[in-house]
Amino acid sequence: MTQICWIEHVRQTAYGVDIYFTRGKTRVARNGTWEDMPLASITVEGRDMAYPHVIAAVGDELSLANTPEDGCSIKVVTQDGTIGVVANAFFNPPGLPRNLSTAFIPAVP
Repeated sequence: MTQICWIEHVRQTAYGVDIYFTRGKTRVARNGTWEDMPLASITVEGRDMAYPHVIAAVGDELSLANTPEDGCSIKVVTQDGTIGVVANAFFNPPGLPRNLSTAFIPAVP
């Protein structure tokens, strides 16, 4: 699966979703307010690894940025009865055309 917005996976919870990221993104804007997110430990191939993780409910909107030219927005939604996130990534290097991509990532139970 192609990764978008540095999302490793999305897990369904009783309150919404937990969003796990593939790299050290610990500063996230939720509904316009910046928050520092703690690291969470998950097991990957038998090893405990630390990944940033965000707890979010349906309707929450998150923004992440690698640089001012490279970032994304994420919204928690229910699509066709499945909870997940819509991820909208952008890459806009100076002097080059803007590259946009969008994906729905369903949450796993």
